[in-house]
Amino acid sequence: MAWCPATATDAFFVTLNKDDKKHSATTMYKDYAISPELFRWVSQNGDLTG
Repeated sequence: MAWCPATATDAFFVTLNKDDKKHSATTMYKDYAISPELFRWVSQNGDLTG
């Protein structure tokens, strides 16, 4: 995660290509792009869309 104070924005980096050799079952979230502007991200704390 990175914070940009100039725009008051958090930047998150996600891995879309996951495999069970490198990721545990608890981190195999189903993240994907909804559109060029929207992203569905599943966090450890719940489901976030946007």
